[in-house]
Amino acid sequence: KEAEAAIFIRRETEQMTLTMPKPLSMNESVAKAVVDAAHSHAARLILTLTTTGTSARLISKYRPTCPIMTVCRDSHIGSSLHLHRGTLP
Repeated sequence: KEAEAAIFIRRETEQMTLTMPKPLSMNESVAKAVVDAAHSHAARLILTLTTTGTSARLISKYRPTCPIMTVCRDSHIGSSLHLHRGTLP
């Protein structure tokens, strides 16, 4: 947690946004909007419902400062999401 606070998240996000190919897919756009909204409203948790784990993976890609709680049906998807930053299945 302390190491994450030392990284300049806003600058990293801006650099990532500049290097992304345009236009974004619909899923990428929603994931980016979720993280932007979480940053602007100082959210303490992002909750996502998923069947395949894709939404949690995409949200994790944009490095939100709060944890991502994922609700899924299959335990193997939940266990695979442990590999992604900030996800709590």
